[in-house]
Amino acid sequence: MEEYLRDDVKALKAWSTCYETGVYINSPMKTFCVCFSESKDKLSQWRGYAQDGKGMAIGFDKEILEELNQISKFYIAFGKVIYDNPQEYVQGIIADNIKKLEYKGVGHVALELSQNYRMQFPFVKNPGFKEENEWRVVLCSTIGHHNIPSSDNIIFSKIKYRTANNKLIPYIEMSFEKIKQSIIKKIFIGPKSEVEVEDVVNLLGFYGYYDGLEEGYNSQKPVDIKKSDTTYR
Repeated sequence: MEEYLRDDVKALKAWSTCYETGVYINSPMKTFCVCFSESKDKLSQWRGYAQDGKGMAIGFDKEILEELNQISKFYIAFGKVIYDNPQEYVQGIIADNIKKLEYKGVGHVALELSQNYRMQFPFVKNPGFKEENEWRVVLCSTIGHHNIPSSDNIIFSKIKYRTANNKLIPYIEMSFEKIKQSIIKKIFIGPKSEVEVEDVVNLLGFYGYYDGLEEGYNSQKPVDIKKSDTTYR
C-alpha cells in the first residue's frame, strides 16, 4: 500500500499514521485457533504432534465444525489453511483496499485494515507446511469477561489461563458435550502407544459416549477405534 501511495506524501503519511492507530486500537483483540489435519494416520504427524507416536489422533466430523461459520463472520471461522501462493493472497487484499480508496479516505481504509481482515490472516501458512493439510477453527476475542458467541451444539468458554514454558497462556475451551456422540468419528491409537483399543472403549463409556445406545460398548460405533497402520520401520 505504501508503494501504491508513494507519490502522494500527504496520503502516505495519513496511511502510516492511521494504520498504526488501527493496530493499536485492535491490540486487545486476540486470535485463538485450534488446528486439525486431513492426514488421519501419517508418520510426520505422529512424530510432530503426538509424543513421537505415543499419543492418539482424533477424527472429527467436518460438517459439524462447518456449522461454526454460521455463528459470526466477525469472530469465528472454520476453514482450510492456504499454502499455495500466499503472496497472491496478500495481493488480493491490497487490491481490495485500493478499490476502497475510490469511496473512502486513505486514513479510513488504513484504520480498518487490521480489523477487517483479522479473520483471514490466520488461514495463511508457509508453503513448507503443505503436507499437513491443515484446517483451523479461528476465534477472535478481547481479553476479559467477554461472552463469546456460541452455537446450539458447540459452546465456547470465556478466556482462561494456563501456564506453559514459564509463560501465561490465554486459551478458550470449546465444549461439544451436547453432540459428543456424533462429532467424534474415529480414534487412531499411535504406532508407539501402549494403550489398547479396549482401554479407549472403556474410557468413552466412562464419559458417556455410549449412553442410550442399544449396542452398548463397541469399538466401531459410534466411534471407530483402531490401532495405527503406520510403522516406524
